Amino acid sequence: MLGFCYFVGQGVEQDYEKAFLWLRRAAVKDSDAQMILAHAYYNGEGVPQDHAAAVSWYRKAVELGNPRAMVNLGSCYQRGEGVRADSGEAVALWRRAADMGEARAQYFLGEAYAQGLVPGGDEQAVAWYRKAAEQGEASAQEELGVRFFTGKGVAKDLPAAFAWWRKAADQGVATAQGRLGLCYGYGLGVAKDPVLAASWWRKAAEQGSAPAQDMLAGAYQRGEGVPKDLAEACALRLLAGPRNAKAVQALADLQASLTPSELALAQERVQHYRKIIARNEAERGRPKHLR
Repeated sequence: MLGFCYFVGQGVEQDYEKAFLWLRRAAVKDSDAQMILAHAYYNGEGVPQDHAAAVSWYRKAVELGNPRAMVNLGSCYQRGEGVRADSGEAVALWRRAADMGEARAQYFLGEAYAQGLVPGGDEQAVAWYRKAAEQGEASAQEELGVRFFTGKGVAKDLPAAFAWWRKAADQGVATAQGRLGLCYGYGLGVAKDPVLAASWWRKAAEQGSAPAQDMLAGAYQRGEGVPKDLAEACALRLLAGPRNAKAVQALADLQASLTPSELALAQERVQHYRKIIARNEAERGRPKHLR
């Protein structure tokens, strides 16, 4: 724990030299210390980035039965980082951790079934997503919502899709927030509510979600759920960028309808949004825990 505090600068000034001094002492028989060292080598924090060294430390933690190490070592095998790519070994490690109740491993195992890495198909994928989602794994909650929305691997159920997306959205998942906006905007699985639609699109837009920025821009153009404001709509479309031909045309038409002063105001608001997005990205990047 002392090594961790020095590593992240919690309660003391960040000091990698002191962090590694204490972590290496603890790592003789402590899997959490091994995990932090693996994290450091994997990301190049305080030491040169070295995926092979990260794998070595993950492996030591796996030998001590650490399920989070199993998840990360499995991901290294899946991506071929620091070790020869081996999907079979990745799935075996995820299954071992999933059987120990590790939510992230359960989500990855669901992904393995969904992608056909192991036989069992969509129904097994949904079963594992549900196990992870019920433990609060946000990625699994979002994916389970998608499955209920599309009826793939489970009976179609729009209220259930909305409920799972709401759980993921409350954890700050931008795509889930954007999907909640669509649910409220079109009355999918919940009563139609333009104000709440715009509110959820804003949350996602301020995290940098281009689709949500486009949807919120449309709300401002139409005055649905928010006051009509073409300069704000233009700012959001500029922020989203030219994702496709339709978006390019929508922005061009909007810019043509604005006065020079309104266009200047739109540019100012783009910069305002970018500051908010940067602040949110920095907040998400703060180390709440090391996986």
